[in-house]
Amino acid sequence: MDGIKIKKRTALSAGEAVAGCLSSVFGNAINGVFPDKARTDIKLPYIIYQVDGDMETNDKSRSSFLDSCTVTLHCFATHYGDAVDMAEVCRAALSGSTITHTFGDGSTIKIDCSKITGFSGDVDTDCYDRVLSINCRVC
Repeated sequence: MDGIKIKKRTALSAGEAVAGCLSSVFGNAINGVFPDKARTDIKLPYIIYQVDGDMETNDKSRSSFLDSCTVTLHCFATHYGDAVDMAEVCRAALSGSTITHTFGDGSTIKIDCSKITGFSGDVDTDCYDRVLSINCRVC
């Protein structure tokens, strides 16, 4: 959005920060990290992320300016083992880490990926999906 400057990044932007981190970790080993869905022309393997639960953190009956969210990662691959390996790499890269990300407009965000909150999986007719959820807090 040309001409609009974001003054302060919140948990709404956490997904893009996580995507930037994972893009660096995976490099060319996967075909991308995408918000909500991938284009139909993208080939496996790839990761889709979703951000849920933007909220302020309450601390002793007062609100703080820190907010938190859950970032859910879907690791799609042709083979089950590859999908599991992708989820393992995501977990190792994010769990317990702090990520700083600079956006195209020059604004930055720092998030603490405190813990894995769950994982699961699903099978489609042509791919495996390993799902990993991580709790993130804006620092």
